[in-house]
Amino acid sequence: MINWNRVAELRHEVGEDDFDEVVELFIEEVEDVLATLGQNDDLPKDLHFLKGSALNLGFTEMARLCTEGERGAPDINAIRSSYTDAKTELMQGV
Repeated sequence: MINWNRVAELRHEVGEDDFDEVVELFIEEVEDVLATLGQNDDLPKDLHFLKGSALNLGFTEMARLCTEGERGAPDINAIRSSYTDAKTELMQGV
């Protein structure tokens, strides 16, 4: 669900002191987009944003679902569920 090597890379890239702030910003921005996902004409743009954000923080399953959604009919509930599961795993692991 989470690529922990990517999490470690990000922590190294931004520094230990800024890592928590990056995670908080990620959560805030992603949850804003997820709240309205599929309810407007921005679905392709939103899926691309979510995919990039997910890859940046190592949410591999969520990124995979967003990629599949970009190619066809997205499973919005699966994307939201994957995010929730990955967020829980991340919070328990950091």
